[in-house]
Parts: sequence; C-alpha cells; structure tokens
Amino acid sequence: MIPNGFDEGMMFGEFAGPPIMGCDPCPVIPTRWASFEYLLWWRTGQSLPPLVTSSPDGTAQEEAGVLGFDTTQVLYGGSTDGGDVRPGGRIILGVALDPMACHAIEGRFFILGDSSISYSNASADSPILARPFLDDSNDSQASLLLAFPDFTTNGTVTVQGDSEVLGGSVLYRLLANRAGASSLQILGGYEFARINESLSISNGTESLTEPIPGTTFDVRDDFAANNEFHGGSIGLAFLHDAPRWNLELFGKVAFGNMNQVVNISGQSVITTPSPDSSTETLPFGLLAQGANLGQTSRNQFTVAPEFGINLNWHLTQLWNLKAGYSFLYWNHVAQAASQIDPELRVPTQQFAITDGGYSLHGINFGAELRF
Repeated sequence: MIPNGFDEGMMFGEFAGPPIMGCDPCPVIPTRWASFEYLLWWRTGQSLPPLVTSSPDGTAQEEAGVLGFDTTQVLYGGSTDGGDVRPGGRIILGVALDPMACHAIEGRFFILGDSSISYSNASADSPILARPFLDDSNDSQASLLLAFPDFTTNGTVTVQGDSEVLGGSVLYRLLANRAGASSLQILGGYEFARINESLSISNGTESLTEPIPGTTFDVRDDFAANNEFHGGSIGLAFLHDAPRWNLELFGKVAFGNMNQVVNISGQSVITTPSPDSSTETLPFGLLAQGANLGQTSRNQFTVAPEFGINLNWHLTQLWNLKAGYSFLYWNHVAQAASQIDPELRVPTQQFAITDGGYSLHGINFGAELRF
C-alpha cells in the first residue's frame, strides 16, 4: 500500500491525499509499514463418504448397515465436515524503495488455526453398528458389522481428522498511475502455500460366534494428504486516499507447481481370548488395503487467484486500524477424505490421487504501524 503524505497546513494526526509527483517542497512520507491482522476464515471442508451406518432392530444380517437399502441409516459421513470458521493471523511487512514510494517490497505470511473432525459411537448407543464398504469380489455393497445381535458386540468406531493451512508471498509493488486521490499499482512476486490434511477411521468389535467366541478385532485406516505450492504471481491494486481513511482493492493470480503427497496406511489387530490367547497384527485396514497402501506423489500445474478489499482508518499519524475481506483459491489440492473412493471401493490394481478446488475466505481486522 502506498503510504499517505501529509499536508503542511494540517494539524497533527490528520492525513492528506496521496503524495503528488514532483511536489516542491515534497511531503514527508513513511517508507516502512508493519501490520498484524486477526483472521476469521472459512476453508473447504473434507467431503466424506458414508463411514458409519446403522439399521433398525430386526434387520436381516446381510442387509444391516449396507448402503442401498431403505432401512440403512448413515450415522456419519455422506457430507462435508471441517469447514467451519477458524481464527488465524496474518503479518505484513513492507518497505518503500524510494522517497516517493513508487517502488516497494512487501512480505506477507498467514496461518490458520487447525480445523478438526471428531466423531465416535458405540454399540451401547446403536445396537446395530456398521462400517460400509464395497465388496470387490461381487461388486456389491457390504458392511463390517461392529455390533449385531448374537453376532458381534462391544462395537466402537471413531473418526478423527485435521486440517492445517499456511501461506505467504513476497510482492513487488510498482506505481503505474496516480490521479488525484487515487492510484494504481502493478503487483508481482513469489507465492507459497501449504495445505495438509489427515483422516483416521478406527473401530473395535468382539465376536460372539465362530471361530473363537470372544476374539476381538481392532481395525484402523489412516489417510494423509500434504500439498505444497510454489509459484509466481501478477496482479493489480487500486488505492483511494482520503483525509481520515484509505481504501485498497486488489486482485492477483499465481501460477506454479502444487506438489501432492498422499500417505495411506492400515492395521488390523486380531486378539484371541484365554487360555490360548494370541495376537496377530496385519498391515491393512478396511478401506486402506491393496493398491492404495503406501505413499503416492505427483506434481500439478496450479492456478491460484486471490482477491481482497481493505479499509484503513487513520487513528494517528503512525497508526491505522484496518478491516477487510480476503478470498484465496487453488484449483488442485488433494484432500485426505477425497482419497477414499465415493463408492467405498478399495482399489486392487492401481491407485491415483484425487484432487479438486480448495478455497479460503473470510474477514480480517487489525492494526498497522507506518514509520
């Protein structure tokens, strides 16, 4: 942002319009600025497939918790979660490279508070409790019964997820035109962002039937998606100065590489009861098995636009109060939940990363020091 000049006839603390090129004598212009903003931003949540199901008492075992039957109730999933507003912070530091602030460099960094997903259920609350999946052997929906009368008991299921976002930029600001109280800047520079997500589904159950009643089964699926963007950006900023306030509208777009890394792991622990107790640990879960296990990575050419509006009120000669709105978007982001097939099919031949658009938007307000 171009610092405001001072009109010699004004009293202390009152700001005049922008400095005029070629003025004589020239006003004293602050050439450095620093601000901190408190953010209240929304992010794109994780789009979850149906993960936990139930059915009414009396449902046949082969239909219990199976998707596609009218009696099946989705207890969790089949919706988007983790997109609620979260607090964060943004720091902006800038310096003009000449006395009239025609050239300037500005650095920005923001971080949002983690967004969490949390769900748990037990057979005490749902006598029929299940995790649905697609049985690839006959290409039909099925379910893992965690609790079903005279079949399994002590069923539990937990879903946990996390999302963290941060980013920043280094911008060069070039004054392109100034007319009265308004000015136009050309923006260009470097952008980076990091978007990391995780999703874990775990369950436990106890068998009431063969092969050995009392055998417990503990299953866990872990999905993690890490995204890192680096690119160059270009854009424009329009500024209008008034004696007590100034307005900035800006838009820019970055082009660069999004490195996507997906890690999928699973574990199944089978424990038989006494007197011949034993424990067997298998390296796969229910949805994490087969071809999707392990680490997969790729690079995607990504476009990342950003738009913002900021209103600054000149509190004193040095301090501004500011408030505004920001919108950021990346067209290729791999999210943890998106790595699960929507039909809950476990890939047996090949796994490919699934990505989509991801956005941040919300309000920001804070204080700015100019010196």
